[in-house]
Amino acid sequence: VEHARHLLTFLMMFAVGLVISGLTARLRRQEHGALRRERRTAALFSLSRELASVQDEARAAQVTAEHAAAVFGGEAVVLLPDAAGAPAVRGRSGPGLELSEQECAVARWAVEHGRPAGQGTDTLPGARVTCIPIVAGAGAVGALAVAAPSRELLAVEQRGFLEAFVRQAALAIERVRFLEEARAAALRIRTEETRSALLSSVSHDLRTPLG
Repeated sequence: VEHARHLLTFLMMFAVGLVISGLTARLRRQEHGALRRERRTAALFSLSRELASVQDEARAAQVTAEHAAAVFGGEAVVLLPDAAGAPAVRGRSGPGLELSEQECAVARWAVEHGRPAGQGTDTLPGARVTCIPIVAGAGAVGALAVAAPSRELLAVEQRGFLEAFVRQAALAIERVRFLEEARAAALRIRTEETRSALLSSVSHDLRTPLG
């Protein structure tokens, strides 16, 4: 640097470079954020579209597990209460994930308390899986267990997407339960109508005098 004006020019160019670098980094972050939001929206749309056509709990659990594995990484299973009220695997993304008694206990805790548990959380962090309660209405209807999930599964910026994902699953499970209850009620009504008709016919035959 021979003259003071050269130093001033250098400082100005350096400041402009810093500003441009900051703007570029911000634009890149915004672009990445937009791409993540687009992928999440597409994943939710795909999940809701497939869940809209299911007619039973087992199929709803299977669809949820497959999409969870594709979105969050690793393998996933969906646990729903059995006849005794204990969480049982109803859908899985692949045949390789078998839950131990301890991991089932983690899922049970998540369902009972309505909070995530297992790997990456403050509750039972030594577990191999991360369990997310599937909440519908006043309580949890089951749990989503993900083994070896991506590090973003419980990230703060991912929380809204995760809640929306399990909410879609919960709504589908509730819907198919209502359908099953409606089918059972319709069957009971038809059974009662058939029995009433049969009793009426027998009663009429008994009252009718023999010719």
